[in-house]
Amino acid sequence: IRNQANTFSIAETNILYVNNTIGVVAHTGNFTISTWIYINSLNGAQNQVILGKAGATSNKEYLLYVSAGLDQVVFDLSTNGSAAGTRAVAASNGALLTGSWYNIVAWQSGNNAVGVSVNLSANSTAYTIAVNTSNNQFIIADQDTGGSSAHMLEGRVDETGIWTRMITPA
Repeated sequence: IRNQANTFSIAETNILYVNNTIGVVAHTGNFTISTWIYINSLNGAQNQVILGKAGATSNKEYLLYVSAGLDQVVFDLSTNGSAAGTRAVAASNGALLTGSWYNIVAWQSGNNAVGVSVNLSANSTAYTIAVNTSNNQFIIADQDTGGSSAHMLEGRVDETGIWTRMITPA
């Protein structure tokens, strides 16, 4: 459906939760996440979460977010459940701008590579450690921070899809 993107704002604290019982992304093999985002404003002080499964202090699994200050898209997989622990991170090339739509694709290739693409410009990094599995809910436009909305996306999200395989450009 065209022109039906969900709009998110810190002032309104709108977020979407997906129940864990549907099995949103297994971490034992390949997976791909694709979504469209539109940035209304960039908050240089806080990361703006696009989607992910991550708690406030522990039991983190993965986050796809716009990084504070750099305004790049980052796909961050935790290997031990902690933000301060060992992580596999891939960041996009170049800063995002407000007022534009971006196609974001993030992927895990088995247990040896993680990557992110913004409008078909891709960047990936290798890793050799297993990704943490959490019982956190899959959330769009924020992360589970115990009631705080400091990391909410200021913008729109549309056409989000998750596959338990690698999706490649045609």
